Amino acid sequence: MLFRSGVMPNYRVEYLKSRYYQNEGGTHRIKIAGNAFVEVNLNVIPADEEQLKLSQQEDFIPKGRLKLPTVRELEEAQLFEGYYDLLLGIRARKPFRVTELADPLRLVIDFRN
Repeated sequence: MLFRSGVMPNYRVEYLKSRYYQNEGGTHRIKIAGNAFVEVNLNVIPADEEQLKLSQQEDFIPKGRLKLPTVRELEEAQLFEGYYDLLLGIRARKPFRVTELADPLRLVIDFRN
């Protein structure tokens, strides 16, 4: 995910225990491909006009099933008042690392193959 504002938001990346996730709207069943699921919570996203334009582009989040070794599918779970949740369907539960990169500012989640 790319951030235009120059400020990395607070984030949390973790495996979910089941096919369900919770947000302000309650408990929801995950309906994407995968045997394990990762929730990415981005908190207090600086929502300037440039970031809003970026998030509305069709290629901002890949749609449908992905042809990647580990990540099967991505889904936007919620965008609400500066909080943005993504769900990743993973082939199998594997270790991962999260890296913050600059120029351009972005967050990378790297799963072990």
